Formats: sequence, C-alpha cells, structure tokens
Amino acid sequence: MSVLLTHVFGLVFAKVSASATPKPPLIRNCTKWSVDEVAKWASGISPAIFTSDDVQTLKQQRVNGPTLLTLTEQKLLDRPYRLTGGAATELLLAINNLKIFAKTQDATKLQDPNLPDRHDPKWDYLRNLEQLKRKVGQFIELPNIGGTDEKLPMKLLGDKIKSYLLTRERYDLVEKFYNMVNVGKVNVKNANQQSGIILSGSNGVGKTFESYLLTCVAYMNNAILFYIVCICS
Repeated sequence: MSVLLTHVFGLVFAKVSASATPKPPLIRNCTKWSVDEVAKWASGISPAIFTSDDVQTLKQQRVNGPTLLTLTEQKLLDRPYRLTGGAATELLLAINNLKIFAKTQDATKLQDPNLPDRHDPKWDYLRNLEQLKRKVGQFIELPNIGGTDEKLPMKLLGDKIKSYLLTRERYDLVEKFYNMVNVGKVNVKNANQQSGIILSGSNGVGKTFESYLLTCVAYMNNAILFYIVCICS
C-alpha cells in the first residue's frame, strides 16, 4: 500500500499579452481615443526607437483610436507617415497588444455576473504591490472568484477568505508572481510568455491558501493561470 508523502502544486502563469494590464479607463477605451490620447499613449513606446518626431507624425496625421487600430506596416512605411522600419515595428507591436487587450475586455462581458469586478477599488491592494506590502502581518479579505461558496475548496469555506493572514512569505510569493508577468509595466519587450511557481510540502502547510491568493492576484490583473496538481506517493 502506498503512503501519501506530499502534494506538489504547479501554478503556470501565462500573460494575456506582452504588456501587463494597463490602468483603466484610458486603455480600456482605446477604440474611442482622441488624437491627443493616441499621442500620449505613443509617447511611452521605446523612445530610443519610436521618437518624439514619430509621435508628432501621428498627431499631424490626426490619428485617433479607430485609425490607430487600422494601421499596417505598409501604411506606416509609405506616405504620409514615412516611419523608419524600426519605428514602424515598435508601433505595430504596441498596437497588437492593444488589440489583444480589447478582445480580452470584450470577453469579460460574458463572465459570470457573480464574479467580483476586476476594477472594484475594494481590491486595489491585489493590483498594487506597495499597497499589499503594507498589509503584511494583517488579516485581509480575498474575493470569492468561485462565484459561490460551493465552488471553493473545502479548506476555504466559512470566513477563511474574509480573514486571510498575509504573512511575509505569502507576500514574497505575490511579489515573485508580479515580477514573472510584469504586472504594472507597459510595452514589455522580450518577456517570457509563461512562468511557473511550484508549491510543495505535506498536507497542512498552506498550499491551498497560498495558491488561492496567487489565483486572486492573477484574476485581478487579467493574467491566465493554469493550476496543476501532482500527487507523489
């Protein structure tokens, strides 16, 4: 007869795009951007490659949100834009990230209405590492991302997620996750599209609680999480 020795929880985080989720409402409304809003956004694209002159070109051509999303490499290289190859590539990469994010926002309209609102200020500390750090050593509330209590793991039932002790070790796990998926950073270049965390140990060490905390952080920051359980005996 085999004896259960340990559970290994593997959590693989896949970014929705190479850019972390931007702050609403500016990016969320990219299809309604004005010319000035496009210019403001474009000014944050690798200034060493996409220069202030390139930003000015977009303003001169009156590029607003809808127009921005229709730009192609050929359009950018030809008149009236005449961008360099490098600048055109940087701009198109950033535009592709916007398109992916816009699709993600459309998909959220289909989610279970019982799920917590990602933009509710109540959960700001799950989207801001500095705010969360100030809560180390305190009991915090976590959102019910199961929709109903019946969908939560048994260990989390009752008031467990309403009174969750944020230890330093748990905060360090969240910080590691932030760094993995570049939460809070925009236009991230050459980032790994997938990263993972392994939580291991015998029953009762807190893997369920720690993995749920990371799942809540992933949910609030529009990251995709794959939850893999391996039972070693």
